[in-house]
Amino acid sequence: MGGRGLVNIEQLYQRRLVLLAHHLRASRDDLVQACCELMLQSPSRRSVFSMAGDVASSLALCDVLNFSSDQLRTAVVTSQRKKLLNTLYAKPLHGKFFTWVHSSVINTARSFRWLQCSMHGESESSIFAIQDQVLCTRSYQAKIMKIPVQSILCRLCQEQEESIQHLLSGCPALASTSYLRRHDMVGRVLHWHLSKCFKLPLSAKHWYDHQPLPVVENDSAKVLWDFSLQTDVHVPSNRPDLVLFLKHEHRIMFFEVSCPADVNVPNKEQEKLTKYQPLIREFSECHGQPVSIIPVVFGHSGVVSVHQQDYLKQIPNYNENLFNSLQKAAILGTVNILTSLNIGCT
Repeated sequence: MGGRGLVNIEQLYQRRLVLLAHHLRASRDDLVQACCELMLQSPSRRSVFSMAGDVASSLALCDVLNFSSDQLRTAVVTSQRKKLLNTLYAKPLHGKFFTWVHSSVINTARSFRWLQCSMHGESESSIFAIQDQVLCTRSYQAKIMKIPVQSILCRLCQEQEESIQHLLSGCPALASTSYLRRHDMVGRVLHWHLSKCFKLPLSAKHWYDHQPLPVVENDSAKVLWDFSLQTDVHVPSNRPDLVLFLKHEHRIMFFEVSCPADVNVPNKEQEKLTKYQPLIREFSECHGQPVSIIPVVFGHSGVVSVHQQDYLKQIPNYNENLFNSLQKAAILGTVNILTSLNIGCT
């Protein structure tokens, strides 16, 4: 907190300094102009104009006198943010996540959408620690903190190096427990939304208390939860997370949920689309209706691909609240994993 505050104070000082120099130079007051001429002729490096010139040069700002006050303020803020981001991207460890999340395959703005939702401060700090790569894993202790550890192998599976990505999405010891609970949290949001949308039975008022039934149905829709589908020709992957039958529209929708490592989001999305193509063909032939699949993929810290929004918009009655709840569920599932493992940040 202190470091972040000092950086902000420094930026504020730089902005005020440049704006003050601009204001003085633009003034039409004779006395002010006389003082300005005196300072410009002075060799002192501590004058307002000298210091403001240094700041403008460091921010690559030229011809500042041609800007209005508002334009100059915007230009300074933009340059300061760009400079900070470039410094962050250059960091080999702390900049790894932020370099990735600003790549062409990731929707950067929506990946940070969760910051606009109500969330406990402890949860937010945990996600930032993940993104900054500063969780106190065995690998971090040995390689970064230079603390002697008996082994850098995972404390749970003893098979791979204990990194952040391994603990949050790649440990086989957590696959059937913590990862599954996180997966089902996201699935419950979607099941609750569909049930509410089509006036199907709900087990609770809020999604986080909702317990999906294997089958819920009425005259307009039917929703299957974690249900094996039967086809004339056997298909290995025949168990989508959710299946929605739209009776009036005579079409069927598959929903596949996943919360992989942030760097695996695009690949996992494509994997879900490809994996269920044989089932889509067979199930469509059996029922004589078009079948589509929607991958619902959120990285362990809420990262989404550039295509995710297009997929989610196909969900009946889709809205921003649904996206926020889906992303929040994935993030809270990750925070629960950290809490259960008792791993803090450094």
